[in-house]
Amino acid sequence: MATEIGVIEEVRNRTVLVRVKRQSGCEHCEHRGICEMESQDENRLEVPNDLQARVDDRVEIHIPTRSLVKLSMLVYVLPVLAMILGAYAGSQWAEAHHLRPTALSMMAGGGAFALAFFFLRRLDRAERRKGHYRPRMRRILFSAKGRPDGGNK
Repeated sequence: MATEIGVIEEVRNRTVLVRVKRQSGCEHCEHRGICEMESQDENRLEVPNDLQARVDDRVEIHIPTRSLVKLSMLVYVLPVLAMILGAYAGSQWAEAHHLRPTALSMMAGGGAFALAFFFLRRLDRAERRKGHYRPRMRRILFSAKGRPDGGNK
């Protein structure tokens, strides 16, 4: 689990928008080539406001990196793999029925690609409800309103 320090930019209903600066630890992280944090100096995360943090509070965020990397790989690999397998299956089916393999291969590949995105969208909704992969605010390090270390869990 990665730990980041961020500053609350905006308080929403039950969530907060946290601005996180890339840490020097990113240079040694095993996931640095994949992680979105590597590509920017700052990132904004929407995090549940379990600690009743306020704007300008400095907070510690925990991000479940291993699970996040697995999901990221699934999002990038599954649609391409589905398209390739769909195109192959369409080509084989067309040849067996003496049809034009190119057109059917393209249609089957495109259909499999679309089905993969439909599956990923449903998976995303299910995982959002569970909340396993969502960054969590662990504690308030500094409160801008004179509430040092208040609200820690």
